[in-house]
Amino acid sequence: MSREKIIPIKRKVAASVAKQYILEAKELNMSLSTYIDWLKHKANYTTKYDELIADYESKQGNASKEDNKDKDSSGYLFTTYNEGNEAG
Repeated sequence: MSREKIIPIKRKVAASVAKQYILEAKELNMSLSTYIDWLKHKANYTTKYDELIADYESKQGNASKEDNKDKDSSGYLFTTYNEGNEAG
């Protein structure tokens, strides 16, 4: 595998995006993984990995209906969030 010279600005942009996601998740009182799931849900975007997780969770079947009250139809768990009440 060849080593490509990475332009310094590309490193800073990637680090900035990661920090931005962390800060936005914190502002919305979400964990980073929940925030990323929420963004994908809002954009109506799923990956094969998301499908594997949903299949695994659906096979568990041990969760009661009370445990599933905060899940949407795709099986993802979201914290309480009211669109339009974003911080900032």
